[in-house]
Amino acid sequence: FDTISRGTFSPAVSAYMGGSVRINFGPHFVHPPRTLPSGMKLRPVSDLCPPPPDPDEAVSLALKARAFPKKTDEGSVRAFRDAVRAEATIRHDCYMNHIRRHAAEVREARQARGLSTGDLPPPPEENETGMDIDVEG
Repeated sequence: FDTISRGTFSPAVSAYMGGSVRINFGPHFVHPPRTLPSGMKLRPVSDLCPPPPDPDEAVSLALKARAFPKKTDEGSVRAFRDAVRAEATIRHDCYMNHIRRHAAEVREARQARGLSTGDLPPPPEENETGMDIDVEG
């Protein structure tokens, strides 16, 4: 690490001749770095994209943007608020499902290798799993 200049570095992958790779951009890692040179801070790439706001916060932010003229009828504003809440709920639930599944994958990989899982969030209770969307891609 002595010859690398300070700055922000993003990962890159190049696959050659049909090669394949599996990438984990965080926030949890199967093999987190144990030590870093003095002054270096590690942040997962997943931190570059903040989590979506919860539905109530999304509605509040949308209404504060004042996207409507003052004389807009209440029915239109209510329909807008309901649409924002519905989309925000889907985004928030999908994100939380992703985080749960990501932590479960990392936990499983660490346990298979005999590594500690103490820094991972606890697995959800059976009735706390929320949405379980299976998306291939």
